[in-house]
Formats: sequence, C-alpha cells, structure tokens
Amino acid sequence: MIILKKKYAWLLLLGASNACNSKSNGQDPAPKAQVEVRVTGADVSGLGASFEYYVKPARQQPALYLASIVNEGVTTESMGNWDQTTEATLVLEFNRVTNTSTIQPRVGSMIKGELIINGQVKSTVILDKSTAYGNLDHPANSASVLIGK
Repeated sequence: MIILKKKYAWLLLLGASNACNSKSNGQDPAPKAQVEVRVTGADVSGLGASFEYYVKPARQQPALYLASIVNEGVTTESMGNWDQTTEATLVLEFNRVTNTSTIQPRVGSMIKGELIINGQVKSTVILDKSTAYGNLDHPANSASVLIGK
C-alpha cells in the first residue's frame, strides 16, 4: 500500500513539473500593451465636443466602446491592456457643427486626441475650425493605430 501511494505521488510531481516546463518553453500568451487615450479641449463650449474610442481585437467585433463629452483641459482614459494584434481607434466630433449650421468652431476652438501605447504617443488627431466636420465617419475626425506597430 505504501509503494502504491509513492507511485501516485511521483506521477503528481511529474505532471506538475511538465506543467511548469510548458509555461517556460515559450508557450506564454503574447505580451499585452497598455492603451490610453488623451484628449485636450480648448474653447469647446456650445459645440457639442465629444470623443469616442474603441478597440478591435483581430477577427473580432469592436469592444470597450466609450463616448464622452470633451471639457476644457486634458482628459486621460485607460483602454486597458490588449494584445499586439488589436487596433485602437479614437474619433473626435463637434456634434453641433455641420457645414451649413450657424454654430461653428471659433478660431481658438480645438480638440486634440492622442492614442498612447505603453506610454508613447502613437497617433494624433486634431479637430479645429479648419478641420471640423459634423460627420463622425469623416476620416479627418479619427485616428487609428495597430497596437503592435
């Protein structure tokens, strides 16, 4: 009976050893990247200044969507940690401004958005009087970056 127990104990130790070795043999998941959005607003009152951001992991639907009002000053939001094949997108908007509306950005009105990966600015977009479009889908309003690039 004692020999049988030692045999099972040996098998358990062998299994635990193999599990530890498989993790150290390069089978760990890919490293994650810290993703942040920094938005700066200046003279944006009355323009409906806002931003939205999301991430899109490879071959999946977009996730972690957030829309927020832009205030005067700087706002930083964490998008979390994502793998290297994820695309991060930031969209800026003056949602009360169209090409024909009476409400237009003033000379000093501006929203600046930055996508930050592991503490480094990887992409920047600026929305101001010269680039303001009421259409969120307009390419001038957004910035995207593949996290691993």
